[in-house]
Amino acid sequence: MVPAKRRRSAKKPAHKGNRAQGASRRPSGGVCNALVGAIYMWSIFNIPLAETYGWSFQATSAACSLYIVCECIAGFAVGWLQTRVRSNLIVLAGGCCFALGWFCAGLAHSLPALYLLYSVVGGMGSGCLYNVSVSTATAW
Repeated sequence: MVPAKRRRSAKKPAHKGNRAQGASRRPSGGVCNALVGAIYMWSIFNIPLAETYGWSFQATSAACSLYIVCECIAGFAVGWLQTRVRSNLIVLAGGCCFALGWFCAGLAHSLPALYLLYSVVGGMGSGCLYNVSVSTATAW
């Protein structure tokens, strides 16, 4: 007698857990989303930054636009990566990039450094934090 073939199930997401774990992770997801919302403070920094360094208003505004583009690109990458890597590792890496980008942006004295540190590094970290926290919270 030939054994019946087992059906292969679709891959389950890497963020498995029970309801108790979900209850403890929701507040941390809320904190992540509050941090990601810091991008809305850019309008406070934009004019003083342009005046301090003598940059144009458009050049400093481009940093915010590039930040949002990098955040969206990271969102696509994280969506693919989340099925292969544990979510807490992605949040850890995203949080480190986010913090590094925002901290080092304060040390940037040129536009290319601002674009690289704030927009690319900070934006990628923000995309990691937002997408993982939202998808993990809605999974429970």
